[in-house]
Amino acid sequence: MLLLVGWQRPLNRLASVCAIVGAALIFLLLNPAWWGAPVQALGEVVRDRQNIIKAQVDQYGTYSNLPARIAGLITLPLSAPQYYEDTQNYPDSGGWSAWIGPQITDYERSGTAGIFWGPVAGVLWILALLGLAGLRHVPSAERWVLLGIIIFTAIGTLVLNPLPWQRYYLPMAPSLAILIGLGVLESVVQLSRFKMSLLWEQSVWRDKNERTTIKT
Repeated sequence: MLLLVGWQRPLNRLASVCAIVGAALIFLLLNPAWWGAPVQALGEVVRDRQNIIKAQVDQYGTYSNLPARIAGLITLPLSAPQYYEDTQNYPDSGGWSAWIGPQITDYERSGTAGIFWGPVAGVLWILALLGLAGLRHVPSAERWVLLGIIIFTAIGTLVLNPLPWQRYYLPMAPSLAILIGLGVLESVVQLSRFKMSLLWEQSVWRDKNERTTIKT
């Protein structure tokens, strides 16, 4: 998206190409297993990932239908922190709590277990929706980049992730953070406009009363 938006400017084209090449080189540098045959390694990684996903689906189950996938896309990014998913195999013993209950308790009390938004999650989604409206305040090029990233991430997560596991929805976090931030800004803008409108109406009403008083 960044490459397409800035393609008309030579400097942007050069910067985009350098960024892509640099990212590829850094990736190869940090993955020695790819050095000998990067194309074949890519195929192996894809096949291994498909096998892992299949094994996880066979073991833990998957979404039953599209509405369930959409519900997961909405609820899991802002739901209670989830760091152990296998409750299916231990339903009678309470899941992993029966095995590492004290460790889970210590982790939850440590302050590093993440944030449980609770009912506030609904407010955050409202702010995210307001943030979509707030995109109109963003310059044209950046607006299309942000919108493209948000749509691509949401559709990609919806289609490619078959598991109701919270960690697979982490790619949604940056998009949500941006939209929520824009939603807060949009709320401030609208409240400011509402306040100015009230002040203007009060001023008009006051002037009208003063003129009436003078005439009488």
